[in-house]
Amino acid sequence: MLIAVWLGVRGALEIGLGARFRRGKGLMIALGVVNVVLAVIVLATLPWSALTLPGYVLGISFLFGGGDLGCFSVGA
Repeated sequence: MLIAVWLGVRGALEIGLGARFRRGKGLMIALGVVNVVLAVIVLATLPWSALTLPGYVLGISFLFGGGDLGCFSVGA
């Protein structure tokens, strides 16, 4: 449950910050949408996903977050 809340809050903040940035706007908004979708998936499958899904969800979130930061640091 805590992971779903964390992903939802992080996604909402990334969408809000992405709307304010000039560079990397699309990637940050896409990352926010991915995090919100992952939060909804975790909440929808909560009783069955308590052991395996949080690892997958955090891995996907960190993968997209690292790609976003890499592109942002290069200036794409």
